[in-house]
Amino acid sequence: PAPPLSDRHPPTRRDPDRSTDGCVASDLMSGWLRVLLWSLGGVAALVALLWTFQRRLIYFPAGNVPPIESLLSGWVETTVTTSDGERLGVWYAEPATADAPIVIVFNGNAGTRAGRAPLGEALARSGYGVVLFDYRGYGDSTGSPSEAGLALDARSVRDFAVDIAPGSPIVLFGESLGAAVAIGLAATAPPDALILRSPFTSLADFGRRTRLGQATIERLSRAAALASLKQDRRVALWQALGQEKKPQHQPLFDDQPADDDQDALLPALGKQEEVFADYRSIGLSLRAHPISFYRSHLDELRVSSATDLRDRPNDRQVRVAGLVILRQRPSTAKGITFVTLEDETGTINLVVKPHIWERYYRIVRTRPAWIAHGKLERRSGVTHIIVNRLEDLAEKLGELKTKSRDFR
Repeated sequence: PAPPLSDRHPPTRRDPDRSTDGCVASDLMSGWLRVLLWSLGGVAALVALLWTFQRRLIYFPAGNVPPIESLLSGWVETTVTTSDGERLGVWYAEPATADAPIVIVFNGNAGTRAGRAPLGEALARSGYGVVLFDYRGYGDSTGSPSEAGLALDARSVRDFAVDIAPGSPIVLFGESLGAAVAIGLAATAPPDALILRSPFTSLADFGRRTRLGQATIERLSRAAALASLKQDRRVALWQALGQEKKPQHQPLFDDQPADDDQDALLPALGKQEEVFADYRSIGLSLRAHPISFYRSHLDELRVSSATDLRDRPNDRQVRVAGLVILRQRPSTAKGITFVTLEDETGTINLVVKPHIWERYYRIVRTRPAWIAHGKLERRSGVTHIIVNRLEDLAEKLGELKTKSRDFR
């Protein structure tokens, strides 16, 4: 039998005032929300994937290092253990002489030390000691590459080079990615020379990949050490001032191009300005000698050059000029000071007696360049000037700054 009417569910009625637009809008909103969530999830997954595999986008390690005998003759094969226990494959040749430099080659981000064998052989033929090695994870080296790991590798190989060639000058040779590794090592353990090949595309790229601060890049710019970036010293200094004072590590952007701002239209330095800037920054210049810019004026003053002294007769009064590169007063010399001047042609030995030293005290103690008057003497094959008068040449040289080596 049918249940009572009171127990039956009332028939569903449709509210004539309720619109279907709200339901449709709600369904559309839910659909878009699902699409948005899926999109965000995909982006997050992609970022996580890039973070996980970023090393594979930077480092391209290879194995299968051929036998050393097939590539290099007279070299030694060994391993170097890093401070965190990894073992690096190494080939090396000792310097030909005790004072010859030893060159440590820092590879790029692909290949093995075998690919640098021609470079190593050429350096060894020239008498240099050479160390070729593979970063961790490359060739037959253990571990896997990372920025911190490569820094440890560099330090360990440098210590190895010092051990096998004690007293030899250390030269760091970095190419491509190895340029950044070499610079990182040089910042903590300064070498005798640093050579970079195909390292950076711009000053901004250099700053980001080396993570050097503004102050360091500014000093390099002043020293014209960034000339390989095809930038004038003034332009490089201008761009250095725009670098971060404390660079932050942003690994996800390591492979993105770092472009410099448009170069400022600054006048290029003249040759004399370049030379003086070299002396202010590093104390010497390979472009020219500062005295050479004043030679015509010195000739008018009848000032002889170092080479001119060869033709001057003994016991003749002469005038010479140059930068002061050494002062020495031995305890056995009875107060006499021996000074070496340098001009564009060579060096000149001066003998400054105590009364001359006292008479020209301000010049001899503080001025970096002199005009010296005195008597030329030759004894036992040594030529020197017995000084009787001094003039301050530095006033004519303006902003030139030099520093002599002083001994007692």
